[in-house]
Amino acid sequence: MRLSVSSASIGAIMMLLSASVSAQPLAIPVTLYGAAMGADWISTARAGSTFDEINPLARPFTSSGWEGYAIGSALDTSFLVLTVATFHTSHPKALRISLLLAAAFRFAVAYHNFALRSQVCAQRACPPPFH
Repeated sequence: MRLSVSSASIGAIMMLLSASVSAQPLAIPVTLYGAAMGADWISTARAGSTFDEINPLARPFTSSGWEGYAIGSALDTSFLVLTVATFHTSHPKALRISLLLAAAFRFAVAYHNFALRSQVCAQRACPPPFH
């Protein structure tokens, strides 16, 4: 339950960030990346009870419960804020393209996590997510 509150707060931060960015063309890429980031963390949390995290950078966050997910998503959000603040005036086109590519990748990872969990749970009984 607490993870959904964390995901909602991440969504609110992304909406505020996209509204506060001075260059309006960045609003859509930032919002898409924020949604993709939330989908990735939620799908990783749901799949966490089924299989282990492969990414060595995310493994410490996913193995320590909802606190780890909250810290990992906060670090993810702070990296996004730092990236946008650094490059939105000097390289706005490159920033838009990289945010859209990163969002596509994160949506693909989220889809993969949901598909893998469904495939594994079809073969055996899975524990409920977020336990």
